[in-house]
Formats: sequence, C-alpha cells, structure tokens
Amino acid sequence: MLEALIPAIGQDNFGKVAFDLFRQKMAVHHLTICRYLDRRPAKLFAVESAIDPRGFETAIDLYMDTAYLNDPFREEFHYSPSRELVTLSVDADHVADRRTREQLYYARGIAAKDSLVIRRAHDVLTLTIYRSAMAAGHEASWMGRWRGVLAAAVERHIAILEQAAPDAAATLADLLREIPASAPLSKQEIAVCGLVVAGHSTESIAINLAVSSHSIVTYRRRAYAKLGVNSQNELFMLLLRQCNGCLRREARPEFDAMRRLVTH
Repeated sequence: MLEALIPAIGQDNFGKVAFDLFRQKMAVHHLTICRYLDRRPAKLFAVESAIDPRGFETAIDLYMDTAYLNDPFREEFHYSPSRELVTLSVDADHVADRRTREQLYYARGIAAKDSLVIRRAHDVLTLTIYRSAMAAGHEASWMGRWRGVLAAAVERHIAILEQAAPDAAATLADLLREIPASAPLSKQEIAVCGLVVAGHSTESIAINLAVSSHSIVTYRRRAYAKLGVNSQNELFMLLLRQCNGCLRREARPEFDAMRRLVTH
C-alpha cells in the first residue's frame, strides 16, 4: 500500500493517494497537509474529505482564519535546528476550547484528530487526519509506526511542488541512479525499475518502452541482480533506504530536493 506514495510524489493526486491509504487503515473523514510558520498556518498542500467536502472546506477556512489559535497541537508547531518527527493524537472531547470543539469537531462528526508533525529549521509541516467515532476498532497507531516513510514522502512532495517539478518517471530515475549496485544500471534497467515501482505490469512496461515483454523480464532480472533485490517490495524498501543515505551525504545542488525523501 505504501508503494503507491512514491509514484504520487509531486503529482496532483498525492493527497488523494495518502487519504486512500489512511482510509484503508482507519475510519478517516478528512486529511490535510499544511505548512506552519511561527505557529501560524501558511499554506495548504492537500485537503481531502470523504464526506461533506463543502462543509469541511468551510471549516478549513475558519481554521486558517482564526481557529488555528485554539489548535490543541499548536504549541508543538515550533522550529527545530535538526529535523524532528512527532505524532500527536487528541479526542474531540479533550479539545479545550468549547467553540473549536463544537464547530470543528462535533459539527463535522469528528471524534479524534491525529497529526504527524515535521519540525524543521525554518518551518513546520503537518500531515493531519480526522477520524470518526467509527474508528474505535481501527488501528490508530499506524501513523506513528510509519511516520518516517510518511514524513519523507510529504517533504519530498512539497519540495517538488516548489520547484520546476520533473515528472514522476524522472524523479524515480534520479533516485535509482543513486542506489549503490554491483554494476551501474543501464538506461533501460532504470526505466524498467521506475515503472515497476510505479505499479506497472510487465505488459504495460513493454508498451511504455516499446520493447517486448521478454526484454522487460530480462532488464528487470538484470537490475534486480545488480541491486540485490528479488521483488517489487524489496526494490521499494531499497529506495527508501537510499533516500535516508541521501540525507546523510554532503549536499549537492542537483540532488538537494532528493535529500528530503528520508526515512526516520
């Protein structure tokens, strides 16, 4: 399921893919991705809603205008010289401000709020989900367990949006070129691996690259052997580990945005 996030990074459907991912794990009504500056919401990068989208957009407008001042997590939205990840959760009944509790929670059928907070040197990013009362039997700890991957995807997505973004295939190709391998991957092997991670079948890859299915199987086998992996899932996890290594290496301008995709 998490594999779907990588090809969606930098794309218009990133918020929806993230939202669908959470809906498979919890009874989630809404999702937002936001940047905060000086504890004030500065920009929304995603707003997704399963029910009453117009009503939720009205609530978001109210929040961005003044209600953020009573956000139960607001004091956690502070900068950090070194990147920090924090997961927070609050039940609607425990939101201190009565008006906020009634207008932004009870009136929307929201029973709980969970946020992944990404503290950075000059801003704070949040991935927030709003759960219904039906979520009682669902696994609310899932966000915390996967916070490193989720944070990496959010940061990379925002970095791409704020640049002249390459397409998803080019982004994946850049990541694949940086993975240490027993031998350099060829152009075709990189293209095949990128499309594998993006979820394409062998037949679909063959059509995209205008070669035979037999050739695709050969390119994939060679690439997997060089990378030391045996499956799409192993390739996906290798990409995430590679992104972690990108952050730890000395910065290079051409890979500055790539360094934002890291695991915790």
